[in-house]
This record gives sequence, structure tokens and C-alpha cells, in this order.
Amino acid sequence: MDKRLKIAEIASRTQLSISTVSRVLAGKANTSEKARVKVLECARSLGVMDGLAAGRLLLNGLMVFAPQRAFDERSDIFYYRVIQSVS
Repeated sequence: MDKRLKIAEIASRTQLSISTVSRVLAGKANTSEKARVKVLECARSLGVMDGLAAGRLLLNGLMVFAPQRAFDERSDIFYYRVIQSVS
């Protein structure tokens, strides 16, 4: 399977609605923890989550977009500390 996001495929495999899958992947708070775990595990197993950490990070429902160096303390201490403060 290619690595493009396929919400319908994830919904079918998890037996959840397309809208629930969409809300989970968007980081919305109005989904159950059980649904969130199912969707994220399925998305990882399908390979659609590969590489997301390179520029995005979901923290408590907040999507943080930053350059790769922001996630490494040695590369850019300023960005790294900002992200740590957010989390």
C-alpha cells in the first residue's frame, strides 16, 4: 500500500466512521481515547504516519509545525525549548 493517507481505508479497518477517523487525525478533542488509539495504530501500520515527526508534532490537541532541527536539542536549542514548554 502506498503511504498516502486513506481515511476510508482506516475507517474500514478500525470499524469507525470516516468522520471519527478524520477528527482523530486532525487532533480534535471530541473523540474517545479508544478510538484515537485504534486510528493511530492502524495509520502507523499502513505507513501513513511515517515521517510526520520530521515537521509536525501533536501535543494535547495542538499541531506544532516546525523545522526538523526544532525536535533535536543539539540542532536548535531555542526551538527545542519552545516545543518542550508547549508540551
